[in-house]
Amino acid sequence: MKMAAMNLKRTKKCALRPDAGVATINLVTLIPAFIVITWMAAEVGLAFRMVGIARDAAETVALAAAARYRDGFDAAALDGTTAALGYTVGGRPLVVDFGTKMNGGTDVAFGRWDPVTRAFAVDADGGPAVQVRVRFGDDHPNGSVGLLMPGLFGTGPFSFERTAVAVYVPPRHTTSLRIEGSGAETLRLGDTARVVSYGGVSVLSGSARAVNIGIGPEVEASVLRLGGTLPEASADAIDAAVEESAIFAVEPFADDPIPSITGAPGAVSADPVGTTRLSPGVHGPVNATAGILILEAGLHQFVGGFEIGGTAQVILENATLQLADGTTMALSDQASIKGTPMVGLAGFETCWFLHRGIPTRIECSGRAVVDVDGCFYAPNVQVALRDAATWDLASAVVEGVEGFGTSRFAVAGKIDALDTAPLAGRARLVR
Repeated sequence: MKMAAMNLKRTKKCALRPDAGVATINLVTLIPAFIVITWMAAEVGLAFRMVGIARDAAETVALAAAARYRDGFDAAALDGTTAALGYTVGGRPLVVDFGTKMNGGTDVAFGRWDPVTRAFAVDADGGPAVQVRVRFGDDHPNGSVGLLMPGLFGTGPFSFERTAVAVYVPPRHTTSLRIEGSGAETLRLGDTARVVSYGGVSVLSGSARAVNIGIGPEVEASVLRLGGTLPEASADAIDAAVEESAIFAVEPFADDPIPSITGAPGAVSADPVGTTRLSPGVHGPVNATAGILILEAGLHQFVGGFEIGGTAQVILENATLQLADGTTMALSDQASIKGTPMVGLAGFETCWFLHRGIPTRIECSGRAVVDVDGCFYAPNVQVALRDAATWDLASAVVEGVEGFGTSRFAVAGKIDALDTAPLAGRARLVR
């Protein structure tokens, strides 16, 4: 009996040995699988990490470049490139190609951002939006990401890119357009007219109807300051921070005496088929529909009317234009005024246009263009734009602005005397 029990135990031990062998074989088989899975997990983690780095780098570089947009391409490219150096790839600095001009290189482009369609459009002349692409690939200096698995499975190098768009945000402490009128509708826009301002737009009127903007127009600025309140019907047309019941500084040129107009005006005989040069002084009426009228360096004072239409061009060669009381001004068709203001005009060094006196109105219609890098100083002038007329100025002090059609009133500079304490934040991500 005892012998039988011993044989039974021996039999059980022998029966267990095949199962132990199978377990060992299974473990040996699974080890490579675990290694492969772990390897794949590590490489997937590396891939996600590199994608994250590319995304962060694209956003950082876009913000850095957009923040310096107003300082020109070189400044934007320098700050953007410096921001890229904060990231490394395989021990090498990340490469982002800015190219040599505003339309960018292979990785960067300057242009416009449409907040409605959320689309970026490249502009060869530059723009306040910057699109940055951070790319990894065999055809780029950054190279492909060094993963082993794609090579093992014959899928080739791991190449990818990430893109970000940032938009320049003008500093709110600046003022580019100051509207002095005290009544209703001192800022009035209809159709798809636009007011575009580098800095703030200040509407001093305390009237509840000082701003009247329809559904199609838009005011694009860093801040809209109001002496009163913003009508609810106009709120959707404002792409700006809004400050109601604002406190305004004194009008910057109020204490500077405007030049007096004395002496008999000289007749202006503009050549309709050629170029006429006009020396500084007091001039009679201008009425031209063709030809080029060049105002030579200095102050030009006009009495009796200033009207240009057709294809007439007025070019300011460091000249400033002043209207006498009662003098009207109008531009129509494809007429244009372009150039730069007079240098050294006491109190009005940055101004290309002067008028302070009896209120008047300037009409600009058709495809007429005003493009002068200076201040339009006319606190008693109502500027009315129609059709596709465009004004591009550095800054403006006016009684009121009115725009209809597809017209645009743009001020790309600032009035230094109205600067307040700076506020941080000069770019924001939009995509």
